[in-house]
Amino acid sequence: MLEPKFNIVLTSDETTKNKFFYIFNKFDNIKNDQFKNFNIIEKTTIFENMNFDNWIQLIISSNLIISPECGCTHIASLCNVSSKIIYDADNLPEMISSEYAPWKTKYEKYVFSDKNLNKILTNDL
Repeated sequence: MLEPKFNIVLTSDETTKNKFFYIFNKFDNIKNDQFKNFNIIEKTTIFENMNFDNWIQLIISSNLIISPECGCTHIASLCNVSSKIIYDADNLPEMISSEYAPWKTKYEKYVFSDKNLNKILTNDL
């Protein structure tokens, strides 16, 4: 049996590089001005601080978004892209997920407080 192959894209904002120095040094980085020349994702790639149009293109071309509950999940919903949404355990996750869940798009709910969150997410892929 063949193992599934995933192409992983990480996106960042202007502060992420300072917080996750190890990750930024480990994977390829594509800056916003390099985006138009980028074609195929063959390995884990970080897209740094994309403008809105480029960020939307990344979401539209995705099969799945894994993200904390934020604008990305709502954009994915509008683009009909499935999501795995991670809710903040300290911010009423049941209420937030029922009130602000993606509209008419498949999604799965997770909560940050789960000690095995990484394992659960990767097993669900």
